[in-house]
Amino acid sequence: MLYPAFDKLMDSGIMKAAIYPYGNAHESKNPDGTWKFECQHGEPECVGNILEVCIMQQLNWDVNMYLPVISCMEGADDPISSAKGCVSALSSVSYDAVKKCAS
Repeated sequence: MLYPAFDKLMDSGIMKAAIYPYGNAHESKNPDGTWKFECQHGEPECVGNILEVCIMQQLNWDVNMYLPVISCMEGADDPISSAKGCVSALSSVSYDAVKKCAS
């Protein structure tokens, strides 16, 4: 688990972290120039990945800000349905802004 180690060491200067919500996805370019993504665990995984990237973007790519939120989501039985509560409890970002980004 990344977050417990990160939380313990973040002020020590010996650990730098970044995440890339992508998993084992495959992409292909559509004829119109848009992209199609297929995730290993299906559409819900792709939706979760997009939500996580939007959370990261809304928090200005600051790992200190986004990692607790994403760790909260990933620790839940259903990361997608937990996203709103995790965002609300652990950040100053509007969940509506995250959803707008993800749509």
